[in-house]
Amino acid sequence: MAYTEKDTIDMLEEAINSFEFLYNSDVINYSGKTSDKDKYYSEVCAEQLLKKLNNNNNIFGEIIPIRDKIYFQEDHLNGKVKINLENPREETTVKRIVFGNFNLGELGMPVDFQVPLNQQQDGGRGKIDLLTFNKEKNCFYIVETKSIKSREQALRAILEIATYRKMIDLERIKTEYPRVLRDYYNFELIKNVEISLKTAILLFKGSNPADQIMADDNLGEKLRALAQKLEVQVFILPPPELPIRIKLEDEIEGNYLI
Repeated sequence: MAYTEKDTIDMLEEAINSFEFLYNSDVINYSGKTSDKDKYYSEVCAEQLLKKLNNNNNIFGEIIPIRDKIYFQEDHLNGKVKINLENPREETTVKRIVFGNFNLGELGMPVDFQVPLNQQQDGGRGKIDLLTFNKEKNCFYIVETKSIKSREQALRAILEIATYRKMIDLERIKTEYPRVLRDYYNFELIKNVEISLKTAILLFKGSNPADQIMADDNLGEKLRALAQKLEVQVFILPPPELPIRIKLEDEIEGNYLI
């Protein structure tokens, strides 16, 4: 069923009422174009969200971190996690990135993955796909990844990681992960240096969300502007071999948004 531009805006306004799960709402995940204006649903939504943000409206409301358990799982970096090389899902892709010592460029060193945001397993909040650390900038990145076969909307990825930024406790990240950096990378954080937290999405060139972000027509313009407004950096990886193989010589191709 096709919707008009007004229908799309009305559905978005309704979805914003459940701001914590806005990224998961139907209207954010629609593909295709409106029936009356021939505009992509994602661009209509991105444009409306930009208007709200430019008017200093907080589209996410008040989101409070709820997890008081340890973020880091001890078995994540000790080689005991099983990896199915034939599985194209993003969770498997992230594991290959981590255990393949993938060169993550500006994203830095992978320090954890599938970082839980819930207090309990069925708490309703998701998991951060990838946590990295850039030692030159003393900066942690929380990263949403999408696999090469992803058909999801880039708009969802942008809003998802921006929402997760509200859900994570930076002070606890600063407390827990210096030990991980020391144990696995022999890297000591400089004392009394401010540590920041940035957000990013990591996509494969040729995937649906990457094509949307990189589009030259009006599909990508508002998406890029929204990502920039929400301070979500976009990284594009070259397409992997099939089945996906992590190679040390692969590098991040480009940082399209600062």
